[in-house]
Amino acid sequence: MAFHFRIFPPKRTLILFAVLFLPFLADSIWSTWKNFQWSRSSALSLYSLGYMHCPRELSVRSGDNRLSWEDAIRIPAETNLGYGSTLEYRKDSAEIQFRVFHVSPSFFFPRKISSCFRVSDPAQEKEVCRFILEHEKELTDSDFQGAIRDFLARHKHELRKVGNGSFHLGLERAGVAEWIKAGKDPEAEWRKKFPEETEKEGIRVLFSDIAKDCPGSVTFDNYPGFRDWYRFPVRYPYHFLMIDTLDSGTLEKYDGGDIRDPNSSSVTVDGCTDIIKLGWNSEFLIFERADHRFGLFHFASGQCRFFGSRAERDRGLAHPLPEEKTPSVYFEKFRQ
Repeated sequence: MAFHFRIFPPKRTLILFAVLFLPFLADSIWSTWKNFQWSRSSALSLYSLGYMHCPRELSVRSGDNRLSWEDAIRIPAETNLGYGSTLEYRKDSAEIQFRVFHVSPSFFFPRKISSCFRVSDPAQEKEVCRFILEHEKELTDSDFQGAIRDFLARHKHELRKVGNGSFHLGLERAGVAEWIKAGKDPEAEWRKKFPEETEKEGIRVLFSDIAKDCPGSVTFDNYPGFRDWYRFPVRYPYHFLMIDTLDSGTLEKYDGGDIRDPNSSSVTVDGCTDIIKLGWNSEFLIFERADHRFGLFHFASGQCRFFGSRAERDRGLAHPLPEEKTPSVYFEKFRQ
């Protein structure tokens, strides 16, 4: 009896292998390339350090991600890159670097990674170091930062209004840091300086003071907001909030409490602000921000990713995609 040995696997096996393996290979190559592009970013927008308003446009270059500055002062920073950033500051040598965290853009194996960026312009680096030296006590005082954080949690929406959309600028304009440093009660000072924000405008809504056209039974699914703030539900527990205007708004997560008080009942989804168009289905929400960045938010994971174009964002998503509309269209339909 003759035996026949196959040097190569049969054709069907090769086809099956290609069908199963090639998508993972393509995804890995695409993810690696996008991570490489992202790590080569040459510009960084700094919005705040700690809870202090510190707007700067910085020229940056890729740093050594393996280098750890053990002696550095670490300060939370808000930037336009990733979902979280930390500024590492070496006081003795007046050096800074940003460690930015983001989610690897992979359909099959998304993971959290970090990249380091060094400021490439010496003048810009000196300017940031000067700001840190001027405010070192506030930036490194955990009790002070905690007091700011607690005040922000209670007055996030009012501070956005005072700061024209930025709660960091609102904190600065209100003078909250100065109140705390002087040992004053920030709540009492806030009520004295902005009585219209706490009472007249109805931002802090009393249980008995609701909109006249609000249903008798107030729920997540039917409450439209009050006076100068508006809302509509997206997919529980996520809803869309707008202040003063229906042109743009913020995606927030309802976390319990009375739905009539936005300060204590929901938290902002990181990065999902200044949204001018949005659409959603049972799995994800797609949106466009005022700065023309395009976002993809997954309800199940609670993770948000950003893309440079609508086409790049929509590539690989299940079609048909939800139609993107302005917030005003959704709100008017919700009120009908």
